[in-house]
Amino acid sequence: MDIVLHLGAHRTAGATLRAVLRRDMPPGVVLWGPEVTQPDLLHGFLSERPAVRQRAAGRLAMRIDGLRKDGVETLVISDAALLGPGKEALYPNAGLVMASLRDGAGQPLRIGLAVRGGVNAETRRWQHVIADIAQASPRSDLIIWPSERFAGRPHLPLAALLGQARFAVSGPVPWLRKSSARPSTAPSANRGYAADIAWLRSGADGLATWLEPVCTQHIIDHTGGPRRVAR
Repeated sequence: MDIVLHLGAHRTAGATLRAVLRRDMPPGVVLWGPEVTQPDLLHGFLSERPAVRQRAAGRLAMRIDGLRKDGVETLVISDAALLGPGKEALYPNAGLVMASLRDGAGQPLRIGLAVRGGVNAETRRWQHVIADIAQASPRSDLIIWPSERFAGRPHLPLAALLGQARFAVSGPVPWLRKSSARPSTAPSANRGYAADIAWLRSGADGLATWLEPVCTQHIIDHTGGPRRVAR
């Protein structure tokens, strides 16, 4: 069974992506959104006590094992809370949560993260978040895309996350949870985001695959080779 983690981030059209996936769900795919993850699944992942995090990973492993026995082909877990809190700094606990998720999954993962501009980049940038995730979940495939260019086209990251050539959308894409919050206008935020995008486009030190909506790129699937994803 493939396990896909869609991490958000917050205010990157995650609710829209989940709505489209639910509506046009391919056969053999199961989605766990916030209605599954937040009541009990994520409880304990952010604890400072290793034993509590271990029990949380054990609960996740039991739930995943049940899906395997039911013949589920792909599990998609989608919730921005998977990154931990990020208001004071840009997701400083992302690696901690990811390590627990990796232990619970017990296998390499396909991980998706949408990034956005306008966040406070004084001390921590997307490059640091991505490096933390990659370090906590080695051998997993990390796929990154810019939310401002994909918000109305969730079928493109969905195809990449599911390892498919394309994701068929049956109707108009809804626009859910439109945020009224204003992004940061601090020069450091703009400079930091531009530097992060340049780093991702240059290969992200081999840590992640960067999706561009205007080209065809390769992503890595779990069958042993690259797969071309049409855009």
